[in-house]
Amino acid sequence: MPMDLISMKSHAYYRVEPASVFTAASQVTPSSEPTPTPNSANAEYQGNPDSKVFHEAGCRYAPKISPESLVIFYSREEAIAAGYRPCEVCNP
Repeated sequence: MPMDLISMKSHAYYRVEPASVFTAASQVTPSSEPTPTPNSANAEYQGNPDSKVFHEAGCRYAPKISPESLVIFYSREEAIAAGYRPCEVCNP
């Protein structure tokens, strides 16, 4: 599944998009809007690609995801579409 790399200081974060969101390179036009970062107020869910589990940002297990493996989701539906399951503790 394609992923966008979002760089922030010394960490790399990945945002997984559903396949239907991506377009051919010839159809992409430059945007003047900034790319959302993991610190955005709308970054609500954090996923672990190793376990395929996603957590609410405030879940006690979210900080245990290594920065190299962190995947950011902006909606529950986005995480489920990417093949992740909800955490059984925070139940997002």
